[in-house]
Amino acid sequence: MNHLGPWYETVAPENKHLYNGKELNGDYEINLMDYGARWYDPAIGRWNAVDPMAEEYYPYSPYNYTLGNPISLIDPNGMSVDDIYFLFWPGDEDKPGHAAVAIDEYDEEGNKTGNVIVFEIFPGEEYGTFDMPTSNMDADYKVTTGKSLEEIERSKSPTGIIQISTTPSQDKEATSSLSDMKNNADATENKYNAESNNCCDIVTKALDSVYPDSDNLGNSRVDFKVKGWTMKTGDVTNPNKLKEKNRSSRYKRGK
Repeated sequence: MNHLGPWYETVAPENKHLYNGKELNGDYEINLMDYGARWYDPAIGRWNAVDPMAEEYYPYSPYNYTLGNPISLIDPNGMSVDDIYFLFWPGDEDKPGHAAVAIDEYDEEGNKTGNVIVFEIFPGEEYGTFDMPTSNMDADYKVTTGKSLEEIERSKSPTGIIQISTTPSQDKEATSSLSDMKNNADATENKYNAESNNCCDIVTKALDSVYPDSDNLGNSRVDFKVKGWTMKTGDVTNPNKLKEKNRSSRYKRGK
């Protein structure tokens, strides 16, 4: 029921951003919603153009939305429904916090399995004996496979998860990059370093294919705490700053 009257425009000015916050375009009475990648007709619940990524999903109708699964999937910018997930546990004055990255998993034929691969890095066993927090030390790379994102969320209980829209090729590139780091953990550049190769740096390395400036993503000049150690103030990637940076560009379009 429309409550119209002379008071309406001052009490409730016209709002064209309706369902999903998308703008309703009434020019020439077309009454279509602008979803960025294509137009949506809310009167019939249909798109009037094909999915711009239709070639990558040939088993599905080119007019589909999120492969017919809008409950579990989103498509904010017309890109693939694939994603990278940033898991974070913010730090405080006593704890440095933690971060991990989950990437969609694919089978040998390139199809999504429904599971994710979670990459994390921790300092190795020598942690208790090293002299400087900025020293290189053995890295303990942990990789979790065979679980869905929901199972990971239940088992690891991250404080939050931020979703980054990607393409399948970006997912595979990120997985390959982090797998190479784990397989070559003895290389100097892959050893754990609280300042330059910590848990948060794993996240930024995974996002290299999405963010062109990921090297600086989440960096801030802070006193970085590591199990009782307090590093001198330096450019350190930390969970709190990484969370703020990612949240401000949550649905960044991939290349």
